[in-house]
Amino acid sequence: MYKFADTVAGSGSSTPYLPLNTVFNSVNLDEALTDNNGSFTTLAVSGRGILPRNIHMTEMSGSHGAREKRYTYDVREITVKYKLTDRSNEGFRERFNRLNGLLIGSKKRLEFTDEEAYFLATLQSGDTPEEDSNDIVGTLVFICTDPAKNRNEQTLNITTTTQVFTIGGLEPAPWTSRTRFTAPQSSFSLETNKGGKVILYYDFTDGDVLEIYYETRNIFLNGKDLAVSIALETEWFELNPGLVSFRASHETALNYAERFY
Repeated sequence: MYKFADTVAGSGSSTPYLPLNTVFNSVNLDEALTDNNGSFTTLAVSGRGILPRNIHMTEMSGSHGAREKRYTYDVREITVKYKLTDRSNEGFRERFNRLNGLLIGSKKRLEFTDEEAYFLATLQSGDTPEEDSNDIVGTLVFICTDPAKNRNEQTLNITTTTQVFTIGGLEPAPWTSRTRFTAPQSSFSLETNKGGKVILYYDFTDGDVLEIYYETRNIFLNGKDLAVSIALETEWFELNPGLVSFRASHETALNYAERFY
């Protein structure tokens, strides 16, 4: 967990805190690319603020204005301005190559140490000026096809008794679940009081581990695909902010991250 500066004047707190660092795929770039011979320094970040909304409307014949139907968000673009330095030409090229290697991967977690939140991002491009020295300032442009800002990862411990939970965030969130069976069971169900339900028909045994992924509709049992077990009466559901009741046929851990835009 990152530590943040205490901004309350006169608090007397001496808690250490991290400056603005870039963390991609669980690697802190500022730390991994900094040593006695050179460094990577995050200078500024843009694109983490409020996203514009595309409001879908229909014209009203004979009336003023239009009727709002719904709105959607654009793809999010996050730009990181950084400084890269090294004592030698060879060291600079090697440090730059290491940076490139650390940015490989699609839809990886992108985080910054001044905020407890993360994005799912892919590097789109990097703007690098003329490499006429071993001290340059450049930019990295990340694309988030899922534009959500994710915060406060939560685990709901769902039992066979109906329980009420408060779903945080501002927008509906996807979820994953994990169930470890402690006794044989011929089916599994996970249900909400709002009509959502996932029902599986399969002969589960003691020790089986069941994993469900809402976003991809994937079902795995002990790491192997079990989509064949999904019942026709299944009604997939997102987690809408607010109160929701859950019940499962076996104790289940449901995980999600609060969503903001």
